[in-house]
Amino acid sequence: MPSLFQFSGDAYLNEMGITSPQFPVEQPPLGNPSLIANCDLLPEPEDDGDDIVAFADFMQMLAPVAPTSQNAAAQAGDALFTFAR
Repeated sequence: MPSLFQFSGDAYLNEMGITSPQFPVEQPPLGNPSLIANCDLLPEPEDDGDDIVAFADFMQMLAPVAPTSQNAAAQAGDALFTFAR
C-alpha cells in the first residue's frame, strides 16, 4: 500500500468487513453476497472515513520498535542485506 491511509482502509475492509468511501465494495466469502446478507445490517458505507483517518493517525504516531541485540548469526545476516555507502 502506498500510504498508511490506504493500508487502514484496506485493513478495515478485508480484515473486518467494514466499508468506507475509499473502499465501498465488500468482499463476501467465496464472492457470494448471500453469505453475509443477514449479518450486514448497517447501510453502506459502514464507516464515513473518520475511523480510518484516526487509525492511520494512530499508526503514524507509534514509536518504532527498539532494535534487539544481535548475535553473530544475526549480524552476518544483516551484512548480507546492508548496502555499503
